[in-house]
This record gives sequence, structure tokens and C-alpha cells, in this order.
Amino acid sequence: MKRTALLATLILGAAPFASAQDWAKATLEKSPRHREWVTVKHGDRAVETFVVYPESKSKTPVVLIIHEIFGMTDWVQDLAD
Repeated sequence: MKRTALLATLILGAAPFASAQDWAKATLEKSPRHREWVTVKHGDRAVETFVVYPESKSKTPVVLIIHEIFGMTDWVQDLAD
């Protein structure tokens, strides 16, 4: 019985995290900025990067974001946007 209660608590407790990024996805879909994956190469190495940039004819500032240990989440993409 205790295991079942613990498992239910873990599953139900994780439910908010499963949908926690829905707001980030919705925000990204409405963004006027361009978002794309780009391969940056240096010598024989290559790194996949996520680039977000505004529509601009002049130079714009750059912000570099390094995601946390959990990887490239929708939240990190929203932060970049």
C-alpha cells in the first residue's frame, strides 16, 4: 500500500512538470523573431547551436545563453527569444 501511495504521489507530483513548458511553447509560436538550428564548425569539430535573431537591417547586440544540465528545453528557447 505504501509503495502504491508513493508511486501515485510521484506520478501526480510530476504531472505539473510535464505541462510546465506549455506556456513557453505558446510564447515561442507567437514570437516575431527568427529561430533556427545552425551547425557551427571549427576545424574538425562541429556544434549544433540554436540561434534567435530579430528582423533588423542594422547591427544588433548578441546574448549567449548556455543551457543548464537538463538540455535545450522550450524554456531555454523562450529565454533566448
